[in-house]
Amino acid sequence: LNKTTSQLMRHGRMLTVSSVLGNHGDANDKYLERSKIPTMHFQASLPRLPIPDLEATCQRYLRALRPVLSDEEYERTEKEVARFSKPQSDGWELNQRLILQDSNNKHTSFIADYWYDMYLKDRRSIVLNHNPGIVFKQDPRTPSQLDRAANMIKTAVRFRNSLLDNKLKPEVYHLDPLKSDKPWYNLLRFVPSSFSWYASYMVNAFPLDMVQYKKLFNSTRIPRPVRDELVSYPSGSHVLVIHKGHMYCVDAVQPNGMPVDINDIHTSLEAIISDPIPPSPHPLGYLTSCKRDDWSRLRKELISDDDNSSMLDLVDSALFVLCLDEKEVAEDPKDATETFIHNRGFNRWFDKSLQLIVSRNGIAGVNFEHSWGDGVAVLRFFNEIYKETTQKPSIVTPSTDTRPLPKRLDFKLSDELKAGIEIARKDIEERCDSVSVSTLQYHSFGKTFLKKSGFSPDAIMQLAFQIAYYRQYKCAPPTYESCSTAGFKHGRTETIRPASIETLQCSKAFEKDSG
Repeated sequence: LNKTTSQLMRHGRMLTVSSVLGNHGDANDKYLERSKIPTMHFQASLPRLPIPDLEATCQRYLRALRPVLSDEEYERTEKEVARFSKPQSDGWELNQRLILQDSNNKHTSFIADYWYDMYLKDRRSIVLNHNPGIVFKQDPRTPSQLDRAANMIKTAVRFRNSLLDNKLKPEVYHLDPLKSDKPWYNLLRFVPSSFSWYASYMVNAFPLDMVQYKKLFNSTRIPRPVRDELVSYPSGSHVLVIHKGHMYCVDAVQPNGMPVDINDIHTSLEAIISDPIPPSPHPLGYLTSCKRDDWSRLRKELISDDDNSSMLDLVDSALFVLCLDEKEVAEDPKDATETFIHNRGFNRWFDKSLQLIVSRNGIAGVNFEHSWGDGVAVLRFFNEIYKETTQKPSIVTPSTDTRPLPKRLDFKLSDELKAGIEIARKDIEERCDSVSVSTLQYHSFGKTFLKKSGFSPDAIMQLAFQIAYYRQYKCAPPTYESCSTAGFKHGRTETIRPASIETLQCSKAFEKDSG
């Protein structure tokens, strides 16, 4: 077990995860999936993330530093590490405290609270520092902006319904999918949850932690002094739509839990983009790109007005944000990257757990706040949404009836808030201007060729980074690569340090040969 779980940690980023076999509902179903195995069936018996041995951790630390330090720096560091790790030292004492804390909190991971603190106590802007962006492949149907957006809203609601009612397929990593990712695997639903993970482990299939999924919808990050807060609002049934910097509430869930009819969703979106109001002179969303203490102070000013407070509750409680952009996204990867990572702060609400973004020409993507979760949950949602909306889209038949404009949130802004928005706008634009995005597409070979040749595509990419950096700066770079620890209860991510003595020697050899 220890050997296999360590493999999960070491190769986490490269895992290809299969979901348990189950039935997909048709487009008019309340649920996107009807899994035979309940969503959280394996959660109770997931293994806990082990605390690494202190001495082994110190040795790994030194190995990671060796290629990036001079001999003098390394010798000094080596002495400090030896002092830190010896019995009765500060390191030894901290390790004992961590072990005790872990033994008193067996319901979670020893790293979970520290991980939340890392994000929520960071006072920098979350834009360009934390929030990731992902771009969908183009829909082969090339639907219009509103057609694609309406289908995504409906499918997202069905995904959420499956999750809430325990019908979403559990995430399972199959070491040998040809043997275990089969219909018979569904028999594990009869194994008690307290033992189900171990039963799956016996067939080399590893269920992954799914607790983060609960924060995908109806959740937001609230700016607070010192440490922000993650808050969820389970009763929210609307989507917050942002267009031209203005915010609107669009109903997406009926009282019986069914998605609102897609034609009604489409008509509401059409009413929004037809709203003759000019672009907002003071888009409130800019404030979510502020430094967190500044935003905390300005939010307090904003909610001092009761009407503003009620409208902000609607923002926070929304299922998710849908950003309908007026601009078209070019096929150039640079334009797509900038649009879905930051868009210069305009027409966004970066505090929300999930933002779906659709450009005027139908290019779509996701931007998500990072403190609540990692790639496993978002990528599952991302892939399911793309698959359903492209393979089984709902056909939109726009109504000829005039539909009233959805509720627009017209905040009352004091002079202090208007000034704060302008400062935030200038700051995010300056920071975006300081980030250079450039892309290179290499067509001579790709991952298929590398795999057939016995190489890991990820390893080749990491080595290419090392060689390129060495050629430019004649030294090895400190390097970070994430790997998932979702194979453990409340696992997040861990750090791989690809830079090593061996990669440095390889870089020098390539440089020598090229010279």
